[in-house]
Amino acid sequence: MTKYLIPFLLLLASCSQDGKHMPETATSGILRIAYDESYLPIANQETAIFQYLYKNATVLDTVLPQETSHALFLKDSVKVIYSSRMLNNEELMYLHSRKVYPKTYEFANDGLMILVNHLSKDSCISLPKLKSILLGGITGYSVIVDQSAGASLQSLVNQLGLGKDSLKNIYASGSLSEVTEIVSGKEKTIGVVGGAWLSDFESPKTKAIFEKLRLVKVSSTLKSTPYLPFQSELADSLYPLKRKIYLISRESKMGLANGFAAFLLGEKGQRVVLKAGLLPARMPGREVVLSKKRP
Repeated sequence: MTKYLIPFLLLLASCSQDGKHMPETATSGILRIAYDESYLPIANQETAIFQYLYKNATVLDTVLPQETSHALFLKDSVKVIYSSRMLNNEELMYLHSRKVYPKTYEFANDGLMILVNHLSKDSCISLPKLKSILLGGITGYSVIVDQSAGASLQSLVNQLGLGKDSLKNIYASGSLSEVTEIVSGKEKTIGVVGGAWLSDFESPKTKAIFEKLRLVKVSSTLKSTPYLPFQSELADSLYPLKRKIYLISRESKMGLANGFAAFLLGEKGQRVVLKAGLLPARMPGREVVLSKKRP
């Protein structure tokens, strides 16, 4: 897919910013996008920088559960979505029947975060144990996600190879903030949130949350080494609940949707991903400053 983005990257660098009523191009017009709440921090940053650089572009964001975002995408209510999954065969067949041929790009990587109360004795959990809790084999625990149609639950069942209908002891709180509030008040409750929502460990929001909660290490097996969803562990594919974040566009022409995609997958967009604590799909080049002075 990278070769198709090169013309857009060149266009992004050369387009004029003059004029308030320009026709839609790769850097001007109005673009409607949708995404799950767990992608809100990184999506907000990318949108803000894109609009700052290209002042004739307006990106209208809608935050919805992931499966609802997919439904809007199929209806052509939005041109671009962020998602933890690619379009399935049924969705592709529907779009192809309407002569729409979407493009899917890997944008970033994060990991599902497992959160527990500070009073909990659990500092790590294995995938077999988590799976047993979800299937009712281990009792006494409850698992909380934000939305039944959200990215966190979809990613969790995909990672563990489970069907939603087989799950027990799992509840949807309604929002990611509610997940953290519920877990902070109950010792035997496990919260599952998308790592992109809490990846910036220096932000005041994230610091406040981790004053009340503990981030649990996760291991693939009962005896293997557990890891946390940090960039280095994600880069080495050591964290068992690592997942990809995709950018999906339904636009085939040289319009704003593909211009936005080119920005996100280019040097500037991927550097935003890196600084946000996520793993970029394409690692941006390092900036080296040569100096004769010693530190």
